[in-house]
Amino acid sequence: MEDWKKKIKDSAEDVKIPEGLDPDKMQKKLEELDKIKKKKVVFYRRPAAVIGGLAAAVVLMFVGTWKAGLWGDSEKSQIAMNMQSEEAAYAEAAVAEEAVEETTESTAESAAESTEEASETAVEEDGDTADQAADEYTADEKFNSFYHTTTYDDIRGQIEDAWEEEERLYGANGSHLESAPEESADGAADVGVSESKDEASMESTTEDSADTGAADMGAADAGDAEETSGGDYSSTNLQVEGVDEGDIIKTDGTYIYAMKSSGSVQIIDAKKLKVIADIPAESDEGQCEYSEMYVDKEKLVLVGNLYTSGLQSDNADVYYMAQRYETIMVTYDLSNIDHPQKTGTVTQDGNYRTSRKVGDHVYIFSDYYRYNESFYGYETAEVARESSMEDVTESKSEGTDMEDTQLIPRVNGELIPEDDIYVPDTIDQCSYLVMSSVNLKNPDKVVDQKSLIDSGSQFYITKGSVYVIQNDWGSDQCISNVIRFQLTNGRIRGVSAAALKGELTDTFAINEYDGYLRVLLTDWRGDGRFSNQVNRVYVLDDRMKICGELNNIAKGETIYSARFMKDTGYFVTYRNTDPLFTIDLSDPYKPEIIGELKVTGFSEYLHFYGNGKLLGIGWETDPDTGATLGLKLSMYDISDPTKVKEENKILLKDVMDCTALYDYKRVLVDPEKNIIGFCVGNYSVSEDEYQERYLVFSYDEQKGFSNKVDQVLGSPEAYYSGYGYTGGLYIQNDLYVVEEDKITVYDMKNNFDKTGSLELTSEK
Repeated sequence: MEDWKKKIKDSAEDVKIPEGLDPDKMQKKLEELDKIKKKKVVFYRRPAAVIGGLAAAVVLMFVGTWKAGLWGDSEKSQIAMNMQSEEAAYAEAAVAEEAVEETTESTAESAAESTEEASETAVEEDGDTADQAADEYTADEKFNSFYHTTTYDDIRGQIEDAWEEEERLYGANGSHLESAPEESADGAADVGVSESKDEASMESTTEDSADTGAADMGAADAGDAEETSGGDYSSTNLQVEGVDEGDIIKTDGTYIYAMKSSGSVQIIDAKKLKVIADIPAESDEGQCEYSEMYVDKEKLVLVGNLYTSGLQSDNADVYYMAQRYETIMVTYDLSNIDHPQKTGTVTQDGNYRTSRKVGDHVYIFSDYYRYNESFYGYETAEVARESSMEDVTESKSEGTDMEDTQLIPRVNGELIPEDDIYVPDTIDQCSYLVMSSVNLKNPDKVVDQKSLIDSGSQFYITKGSVYVIQNDWGSDQCISNVIRFQLTNGRIRGVSAAALKGELTDTFAINEYDGYLRVLLTDWRGDGRFSNQVNRVYVLDDRMKICGELNNIAKGETIYSARFMKDTGYFVTYRNTDPLFTIDLSDPYKPEIIGELKVTGFSEYLHFYGNGKLLGIGWETDPDTGATLGLKLSMYDISDPTKVKEENKILLKDVMDCTALYDYKRVLVDPEKNIIGFCVGNYSVSEDEYQERYLVFSYDEQKGFSNKVDQVLGSPEAYYSGYGYTGGLYIQNDLYVVEEDKITVYDMKNNFDKTGSLELTSEK
């Protein structure tokens, strides 16, 4: 590495300052940007000290490496990201004069250190070398005008100021409230973070488009995937190929892993239909409420919430339950499948939202919130409760500020470092989005952690990026704040952000492809008249800067579903009919609607079904009255995107609910096996009770849809206690319908005849 430093230093000694960084020109640029700044409305503005620090680092790096020529295209692109916004440009100009006055020697040394840091960061191999290199990430880089990093004292001070303002406006001790807010799972008040329909299963919580048969149409290149597996068995219905998602039902082709509503997991030998292991929902740390799991080779990963509680006394006569919720990830070794062995546990503050697995790394996201105890009349009890918690006591004994243990979230028992917390210019409440990563080769250690003092409504996650989408409702309209974090070998780094007009229907309406992000939004108008909303298409470059857009699409209608395939996008809007729009995105600077098909009803879920086919699941409606007539399956011919046709459809009149419309993980679709499976529900007319069924269809261009399986699921009592814990999977030619308490097997090669079943009511 010393040779690299010397080479950079020698090559930089005769560096000529680029014309663009001439002090006079920078001063002129500063004045011009100052005019822009006065006109521009931004959500958060960076403190001057932070601006200076960022700009100095960026300018020094740029100057020192200008002639050394060591930056590749990707590194140049990354520099551009960090300099992309007008605010960042303003910051560069503000310190350029000071930067260019540095001596050549100090400039070269700074460049050498920065280049060394970037070179080490680029290492993407596993092991200590990669982890050590990744530690050199420029954690103090700030991403545009939305967020920056600061100190614990500043964070605590801003939160306390926000609480004081809350009390000033509404009165202390919650006197304005009839009752204190309902607590969320971590013992904090529910902040009402909205959740999209596609997150109901776990985040409850997702990313690109995804389909079982998407690979036939190049979905892998588009980031669209679905049920892809290495063998002849199904996998979780994914949004992005190569980005695994947690699920309640998994298979590796030999065993079925079924998570019950209690969070316990049973491992079943698929061929023998026999339970061979049972993993309880508990941990040495407390009671676990697992939500999802991953199966990777000989590893089982469980993720969810950890609940700890204990009886505490406020005084001699008053007792209460001290309780705490954290997000937990527990890893088991399955090399001896009959006796799984726990190999690692990681925790982080807050309620579990979602997670993803990319290679050996699992990324975990949680919401952490602390409310103003005194404001809601809980000061004595809450402070006593926190004081009684063992972990807080330990933190105090180690010299950590007591207030930090309450106001700063922790990952694996350690406070998140100051440089890993991204802060807006104004803090309105003590609310964090907490992110961490774990390498399954070391499942008890955290590779990286970051936190955003804010929350996320929806998550779209690719192999290299996390997009956090926030719905910011103002007086006039909804603004979607899209915040991008970069993922590199387990490392997480804030990169850039954008504010777009409109609301994201779900995360199938956002897609990253070939360096561009495409977003479909419905822009609700503030006058209360739904007929005035419009729809928008945005295309953003790798700096999260808008480079192309379409506006005023389908006025008075709302986006209900979307899918992307490479340079083509499909989305459905609805009022009384269902226009299926086709967008050509081949030129990101000039997106164009090239097709529009109007049919009755609307599709709420779209899924590519092999070459030239698009499956739609939604509702049929009366075109005159808008009344719902039943669930509709449509197969669209998209072989010519400019002339999309509804090739076939089927109406299911006895359906009032369908999990496929809000939980894509419960959908089983495979065009090669020619199966379409999902749950539906309806009230039985004869018995006046709710009944849930699992349906499987096949499709033929000439005959249309054919119902192959119609299985009644459990009893009404089982339905209400275990809703959502039903799904379908296949292993070779066997179809398995997995319920909360039963598995049923069908032979797909023999007209879907029922061949066996297994009760899951008892442990091994």
